[in-house]
Amino acid sequence: KTAQAPAPGSAENLAQILATADGGFVLFGDSTSFPGRRAWLVKLTAYGSVAWEKAYATPDALPVHSACGASDGGYLVAGGYNYSLWLMKTDSLGSVEWQRSIPNTCAHGEYGYHVYPAADSGYFVIGYTEPAEDYDVWVIKVSDTGNVIWHIAYALTYWESGACGQPTPGGGCVIAGLSDPAGQGKNQLLVFEVDALGAVLWQKTYSTASFTDCEVESIWRTVG
Repeated sequence: KTAQAPAPGSAENLAQILATADGGFVLFGDSTSFPGRRAWLVKLTAYGSVAWEKAYATPDALPVHSACGASDGGYLVAGGYNYSLWLMKTDSLGSVEWQRSIPNTCAHGEYGYHVYPAADSGYFVIGYTEPAEDYDVWVIKVSDTGNVIWHIAYALTYWESGACGQPTPGGGCVIAGLSDPAGQGKNQLLVFEVDALGAVLWQKTYSTASFTDCEVESIWRTVG
């Protein structure tokens, strides 16, 4: 099945798909089918039929990067462009409950790309910040209503960026990204865990001859 764009010649970008409690799915992305680029949510039934779709105006027509489910059955959507981070919370039917624009705190800006529900409450936003000529992992903890609880830039090596994460049972998060310890353009995998207040519990980098220049897309918790 395809979800048809409302206007000919328009473009859709799919950022994420999530399964819903009713056996269906919800698609998150952005579309130029509407006046300007807008965030776009499409709810599908278990058999792929469109139950509803909604479009949302975003600051500076920014693209959607990530989304996650909320404990109340709604969704949190994150987007960003031109050094700005935007969060939107909807209910299970796609109605907006709140929106937040989080301003940058350094000269070159911050970029938030992935959101995850925290085990205790609230959400983690993971990305990177560019304080000078290098990059640091940037992690934000926000409350259930989108207020910033804390945000920390982690300068663990010479150059690093956060790409994805997984919440931990104690309210913290394991974060995976890239690192270039020597500043020579050869990426390594970087993994570290923070507690509920953002303190680093451990960190490791992984490099082998088979992936001296690599990318990381996701990290999952294993069982056993």
